[in-house]
Amino acid sequence: MNKVIEIKGMWARYEARWVLENIDFDLFEKEIVAVIGPNGGGKSTLLKVILGIKNYEKGEVKVFGKSPEKARHDIGFLPQIATFKRNFPVSVLDVVLMGMFGRLGLFKNPSKKDKENARALLHEVGMGHLEEKPFGSLSGGQQQRVGMARALAGDPRLLLLDEPATGVDIAAQESFFRTMESFRRERGISVIIVSHDIGVITPLADRVAWLNRVIHYYGDPRGAMEPSVIEKTFGKDMRFLVHDEECITCKRIERPAQ
Repeated sequence: MNKVIEIKGMWARYEARWVLENIDFDLFEKEIVAVIGPNGGGKSTLLKVILGIKNYEKGEVKVFGKSPEKARHDIGFLPQIATFKRNFPVSVLDVVLMGMFGRLGLFKNPSKKDKENARALLHEVGMGHLEEKPFGSLSGGQQQRVGMARALAGDPRLLLLDEPATGVDIAAQESFFRTMESFRRERGISVIIVSHDIGVITPLADRVAWLNRVIHYYGDPRGAMEPSVIEKTFGKDMRFLVHDEECITCKRIERPAQ
């Protein structure tokens, strides 16, 4: 199976502070990888390096065998829903069309076919009936789905999701991830999901990376709950909220005696 991403010995910093140290990371075709860690642990910075919008100081980063800057048009990106402005004065359809600008060019108007493709994506994520609604009037879960359609509008081979569950209720999260899994299966897209929430995303991840400046674990979700790894990633005072019995990772947690 071909590698989509190959990172070797990568270091990145903001001013004098290192936020990523000696990162080794890879991603294969059609694979879903979850990157889990605390806020400020470097998760979003890792995505920015892969996108080619954040420089790294040392090491090597290849995306589809190229530098991140040259591979950017093959990448779809869904930022945190919390970053969307509620009064953003555009329609749902316009938001999806914005995802085509990388292919079309910023100042080229979308064609009739482009609009048909955008509408088809909205229908695939269950938002076709809201295409004329103001984007800012949607709920968090609805915005999340429209954001997914926008990220897919450029026909990417790699999808990056930054904290997609933030601000969205459990039912909307589950529906969203089922949709994402269907896109992986039907389109062959590779996916990286960044989150601080262990239970939400581990059930559908092929591998899990625990990141806090360095990668403390990268492998099968079922082997991710070693106490030493948890402590290094989240600190000694880490506490878990178990979502349900289907959480693969949560099943490994030893509950305290009552």
